[in-house]
Amino acid sequence: QGAKCIQRCWRRYSWHKAYINRAASRIQEAWRNRCRRKLYIFYRDLIRFREGSPPVDLLKCINPREASIIDAFSGVHLRFRFGGNSFPPTVLYKIFTHAPVTDICSFCPRNYAAQQDFTRRDEEKARNVTPLAHDMTGWYQRWENNGWRPIADRLFVDPESTARQQKAEAQQQWFHYCPKVRRQAREAAAKQRKRLWMSQIY
Repeated sequence: QGAKCIQRCWRRYSWHKAYINRAASRIQEAWRNRCRRKLYIFYRDLIRFREGSPPVDLLKCINPREASIIDAFSGVHLRFRFGGNSFPPTVLYKIFTHAPVTDICSFCPRNYAAQQDFTRRDEEKARNVTPLAHDMTGWYQRWENNGWRPIADRLFVDPESTARQQKAEAQQQWFHYCPKVRRQAREAAAKQRKRLWMSQIY
């Protein structure tokens, strides 16, 4: 009779302990869902903020320093995407423009000010000399610095993904003045990414 009473009490204690654990798990899950829902509502309202107004107003809430540089008639717009390895993800933004932007030095990168004027005697000498490779010393070099950046809000930014994103953006991309070379470089990079992806699968 005593053994049955002990077993009954132990089963009752085990059931009560499991009930407490389940209740704690439900409370924690409800709190996490509330935080995620609050985060989603925050970013949803941020993106919907004055959707028909110029992007400068939206950029004032994200990065006021760059908002003062952009003009309302420059034809820019913002795009958003999620990044990071865990939830909540980091919301990244990038600035695009519809207006034609021309980098004059990108298609004529030679340093013309450093070149010397050739005389007729120099031209006669140059006829009998084999052409050498182009010396690109002092030429204009363009670097693409407009990458995906996290929204500057310390309460909702994942520090690890932010540091990883900033490290990736710190590696400047090489920009060649010739469009054909740029297209070949993009195709080679796409093939390299595909090879890495296939190697990870197999």
